[in-house]
Amino acid sequence: MITVVRAQQVLYKSKRFSNISWICRRPNSSTPTLTTPEVARQSGQKAADATKKTLTGAPYKSLSIGVPKETFLNEKRVALTPTVVSALVKKGFTLNVEENAGKGASFHNEDYKNAGAQIVSRNAAYSSNIILKVRQPSPEDISVLHDKSTLISFIYPIQNKAIVEALAKRNATVFAMDCIPRISRAQVCILK
Repeated sequence: MITVVRAQQVLYKSKRFSNISWICRRPNSSTPTLTTPEVARQSGQKAADATKKTLTGAPYKSLSIGVPKETFLNEKRVALTPTVVSALVKKGFTLNVEENAGKGASFHNEDYKNAGAQIVSRNAAYSSNIILKVRQPSPEDISVLHDKSTLISFIYPIQNKAIVEALAKRNATVFAMDCIPRISRAQVCILK
């Protein structure tokens, strides 16, 4: 039923709906019901009214992204490169990169400054609205994390139940990158 209504809305908006009738089935009935152009027009208006609702959220310019230095043993990667920092700054985000966060990956503080990031302390990086990490946070990292923060990282929740519970106590919104399916619809979320 939803796909038929959506097709009607598309055809109605594109003005190709003249004298077309659709046959669709009601969810509770097996008998076909004719849907006239007037009914489609009404459903198109209802859909248009639904899209006029104001979405509440924060504009990019009011959000800060923190990139702390990885503390996991022998971890040399960093969550963001200066190139990606530059792209996020152009979109309006404020980037807070911990001092020497990219040193293991051969990115210097000057590279991040030139890209538009602010070089900050560990606590300032964790006080950002969104925190990006490569590895799961340590208990010390979680203690610095602000309540209701957003963390995007590899978490491995099955192996790290204690970390997941500690993050839940902080009311953190966590995106476990290792749990995002590797299907074509999710490819835009996969870290490179």
